[in-house]
Amino acid sequence: MHHKKLSAILAFSACAAASGAQAQFLDGLLKRAERAVTSEVEAKIDRETRRVTRCVMGDERCIQAAERKGDTVEFLPTNQGGTSAPGQSAENAELPLVHLPLNGSVENLGTAGAASLYVPAGANQPFYIQGEEGQALSFGLGGAVTIPYEFDQQANPRATVTMWVRVNADSTSERELFSLGLGSGLLVTLTGKRSINLRSGSQVTHPRPFPIRQWVFVAATVDTNTGTFRIQQDDDVHQATAGEGRKIESLPARQGPGAGRHHIFVGADDFNSAGYEKRYVALDDVRLYNAALTPAQIDAIRRNTADTAR
Repeated sequence: MHHKKLSAILAFSACAAASGAQAQFLDGLLKRAERAVTSEVEAKIDRETRRVTRCVMGDERCIQAAERKGDTVEFLPTNQGGTSAPGQSAENAELPLVHLPLNGSVENLGTAGAASLYVPAGANQPFYIQGEEGQALSFGLGGAVTIPYEFDQQANPRATVTMWVRVNADSTSERELFSLGLGSGLLVTLTGKRSINLRSGSQVTHPRPFPIRQWVFVAATVDTNTGTFRIQQDDDVHQATAGEGRKIESLPARQGPGAGRHHIFVGADDFNSAGYEKRYVALDDVRLYNAALTPAQIDAIRRNTADTAR
């Protein structure tokens, strides 16, 4: 009798223990499921509420601005077209050759090498003012930022220039804003008719008058293989086609300091600019890319340089 009672007690204890183990197992499963659901919900909330900044690969200013705001950085897809400039591989074709923040200096953050400020005899000394972001460089009569670099448009048919531009008074004089220093190479000009003009073998002029007394974003894109020219003023893009397969002749370098070497010019088209660069203009965040950036990539540059100033 005692043996039967003991057996019953042991059987009940074993059953209870098994039930307890099963309960613990089920409780563990439930907790894991709850954690999985919670993680999924939190991830969904994060995806729906997080702020995203889209940057061009290698655009440190955009990346740093996004990090300051606590945004998630998403990189725009790389444009695979284009031929690399000397010393630049196709993989990093969208790192800027020229990036001049002009924030108190003419330091070039791009890959084309060091920049310097050249002021010919009879020219006004450029000076720094409040820019679209930080400081900007204001040009008077003559003067230019120069970079000794050969950008051969025969070998490199695609290029994009972006910058912020400000003029405080109307004028019938023109001003070369950016030049590859070649007689038929890429040249961005603010004309005497107060319009932005892009020339590179052929030319296109933005139809909208250039505003006065405000910072205006300007972008120029050329693809001489397709004959496509785009000129952008703020968010207004104007496109023209000049014919496929257009060739750009590479002419001798401009004469002056460093004669015999090609130069990129910002604020002028030549070393001897005092006689004809008469329109006063301020420039900020000037860039040159060895690629035909897409409108989305250009808009990312425009929005992110503007965002960091506000």
